[in-house]
Amino acid sequence: MPDQTARHSLPPHPGVGYKARHFSNIIDQAGPVKWLEIHAENYMGDGGRPLAQLRHLAERFPISVHGVGLSIGGEAPLDRDHLARLAHLCGWLNPASFSEHLAWSTHGAEFLNDLLPLPYTSATLATVVSHIDQVQATLGRRMLLENPAVYLDFAETEMDEVDFLNEIVARTGCGLLLDVNNVHVSSTNRQTDPFDYIDRFAHDQVGEIHLGGHDQDHDDTGAPLLIDSHGCEIVDPVWELYAHTLATGGAKPTLIEWDNDVPDWPVLARRSRPRGATSAKGHRMRQAEFRDALLDPDLPVPAGLTDPQGHPAGRRFDVYRNNVSVSLAEALCSAFPVVRALVGEDFFAAMAAVYVRSHPPGSPLLMFYGQQMADFLSTFEPVAHLGYLPDVARLELALHHSYHAADRPAVASETLACLAPGQLMESRLQLAPAVFLIRSQWPVHSIWMANARGGPPPRAEAQDVLVTRPQFDPEPELLPKGAGRFIARLIAGHTTGAALEDDLSFDLTATLGLLIRSGAITQIIPGEPK
Repeated sequence: MPDQTARHSLPPHPGVGYKARHFSNIIDQAGPVKWLEIHAENYMGDGGRPLAQLRHLAERFPISVHGVGLSIGGEAPLDRDHLARLAHLCGWLNPASFSEHLAWSTHGAEFLNDLLPLPYTSATLATVVSHIDQVQATLGRRMLLENPAVYLDFAETEMDEVDFLNEIVARTGCGLLLDVNNVHVSSTNRQTDPFDYIDRFAHDQVGEIHLGGHDQDHDDTGAPLLIDSHGCEIVDPVWELYAHTLATGGAKPTLIEWDNDVPDWPVLARRSRPRGATSAKGHRMRQAEFRDALLDPDLPVPAGLTDPQGHPAGRRFDVYRNNVSVSLAEALCSAFPVVRALVGEDFFAAMAAVYVRSHPPGSPLLMFYGQQMADFLSTFEPVAHLGYLPDVARLELALHHSYHAADRPAVASETLACLAPGQLMESRLQLAPAVFLIRSQWPVHSIWMANARGGPPPRAEAQDVLVTRPQFDPEPELLPKGAGRFIARLIAGHTTGAALEDDLSFDLTATLGLLIRSGAITQIIPGEPK
């Protein structure tokens, strides 16, 4: 298998999961942290601040790329568009390592935002092996496969998890990512010996170790139920298991995972010091049934999912159900904060649950989740009296897309100023990918400003809004009357003269000045010579 030479290798020292809020702290004082890990899907936009910061960090630190959306265990073919985006990211970043999970998250055209469990059968093994072969061939590098945290068992499972992982390695040549917390969580939930799991693990294939925190609960029978949460301190039993791991397999690059309730950088940096036989058809039917029950709480838990004693999974299945619904609702909260403020937190949570069931994401790129929100709000009867709400959602989605849009250098103001009036009228003005136009019959800009930035109360008038990104942060600009129609025609590809159509109801000079100041014009395409 071809394997790129990474610009850095991961040292056998501590690393942490990178969060954008820590960028300045890391640049100023990284402390004991020697490498960083990113979630691939957070950096699959086309440009903007996230990629600019990542390029800067990659010059100073080894970077590990951790995928969460390939659905290695999914019965459907891998998403080619997603794999292509991943290949592009790994191509320019050239990370020290790439890893993914032994799990599935996609069914049909829908992405279920959780790492869902697999039965360990010959059919599942063949699927996983085929997908890993495809990933490694596409990326031109060896990938690491992470052992999962599981909360239930499948009645049809044929082999032990360690044996299943070892067989995958033997057939694909992939490496392993050993998540010690996942071993502790799964062993507790399955009532098995975590030290025996570590003893049988293929340590010579381990390229990275993960440590993290977990939450404690109980299942329907009162048995302990640990939930992998990455939102709290690592407990002593996990540290003890980690010490046994090092004694068994030697020192490896070790990541402290903290993805929820993330502490400030000084606290996180200090914490980074580690202490001492089913048919293929049956497999497809199981994932479809699993998916349906995840998204519809009124459906029963699928048969054949059990606790260690063979009882129905019950509350154990609810862990996955809760993970999917909560994580997708949080993605919507992040994308539509003003809509949330307008309807109230509790109402938005209930509305988000309805949206998730009817519009599960079709891609692992949750940065773009909510594409249908405006149309959904247009037909959602409980908000019918808030006629402006769909356009507010369109504006928020435009701001989100602008943030991740591709970078394009802007045309200098002098270039435009040098054009004769006739040349300008015959030219087409190419606008940046980060530019979006929202034309509304409602005072959508005033509503957004009042709720997002404490602006004055909305005015009762129609408003057109231009979203631009002068540097890294998108800005919604209120357009004067008439300018929205003009800019819409520019976006459609008309020449300046055709877009103007002798409309003198707005100030053309001021509108062009706004486009220039905001860096919205990226190319001036001359008209055909006459």
